[in-house]
Amino acid sequence: MQRASAAKGLVGIAAILFAGCSSDEGSVAPNQPPDTEITSSVPGEGESVPHQMEIRFSGRDADGTVPQFEYLLHTYPRSTARWADIVVPQPAVNDPRWGPARGEGTNFAIDLIALADTLRADPRGDIGDGHFDRWHTVFVRAIDNEGARDESPDSRTFSAFTLAPALWLLEPALPNPQVMELPRTFVMHWNGVDDIGDGRTQNPVSVRWVLTPVAAADVGTERVRDLLYDLSEDQWGEWLAWGVVDSTREARLSNVLTSGDAFFAFAVQGLDDGGAITPQFGDTPLVDSNFGVLHVRADLPVGPRVPVRETQVPLGDWLFEGDTAPAIVVDAAGVDSVTLAWGPMETRHYGGTSRDYRYGWEITNPSDDQQWSPWSVLHVAPPHPLTMTESHFFLQARDHIGQITTAHLIFTKF
Repeated sequence: MQRASAAKGLVGIAAILFAGCSSDEGSVAPNQPPDTEITSSVPGEGESVPHQMEIRFSGRDADGTVPQFEYLLHTYPRSTARWADIVVPQPAVNDPRWGPARGEGTNFAIDLIALADTLRADPRGDIGDGHFDRWHTVFVRAIDNEGARDESPDSRTFSAFTLAPALWLLEPALPNPQVMELPRTFVMHWNGVDDIGDGRTQNPVSVRWVLTPVAAADVGTERVRDLLYDLSEDQWGEWLAWGVVDSTREARLSNVLTSGDAFFAFAVQGLDDGGAITPQFGDTPLVDSNFGVLHVRADLPVGPRVPVRETQVPLGDWLFEGDTAPAIVVDAAGVDSVTLAWGPMETRHYGGTSRDYRYGWEITNPSDDQQWSPWSVLHVAPPHPLTMTESHFFLQARDHIGQITTAHLIFTKF
């Protein structure tokens, strides 16, 4: 009896407690989404800023923590020129442009590179102070520890500007309006710099070049620049990575002509990380320029110029100019042996760079590598005895693009 009464008492107490609790008081409170705030002073709302920037932000969550953020960059059409004309969109929650912002703890930031590639108004290169710009809005939203996203992301609308890369041709180019004379195979070189817009500089991201015919009557006139401005996109070469070595900043032109001569314009343009392209072609005469006029002649020797001399007895000094250099006959009467030296080869007149040499005596097949010494940078051969009739000395000089000049000396003793 006592146990039964006790059990009934416990049941009654439980019933009373259950009856005193509402259904609302017994459920878990819904998760509250976080709030986001962009804390950077740059970019300011409506301001024009360099296209490389850091944006900082923070988040608050009333019932949890904010371990991560996402951001979205919206870029307006080039036709949008004024802040007053902008209607800021509200990106969808599942917009595929949302991406993670890197960071941890309270140290969250975006290193942002925004497009700044508005086309110049004047197709002849008049871009005022040289700034290219583009309007953007950046959105940032916090994500709390339960995965809820800020339903009202914070945003900033700004104009990002950049200065297009400046490029200039190197040797063998001549300052405009001078005309450089080149053989049918040559190498063009250039260098350049990209001003970020806040006093810092960097390399251009990529470069492209073009070689296009020029009428002889247009040489030395503004029509050459007009021709370059009027080129269509498909007439330019493909964009190439800038790189950090000289070989990535050159154009190798082989056999441009098979006969005769002709004039060409050669030009380079750079592209920066904001999308701006070098807009102008040599505004000021007689200074470094990103274009030049070439007079290409098929009758000029191709390849290095190679000087050769005899150092043991005064037989002479000889110069072999390119791939068509003829053999030279040397009177060596009374001479028992010779010691020959050569170089340095000359390549600057066509944009080449010297590489190496090889030599041999009495070579019957120049294509047979076994008859030559190994390729090397040596500039002298050991003393060599001369026969009673003719002795034939061969030397080859090779540049960095593989062009070879063959020197042939014939020593006679009669």
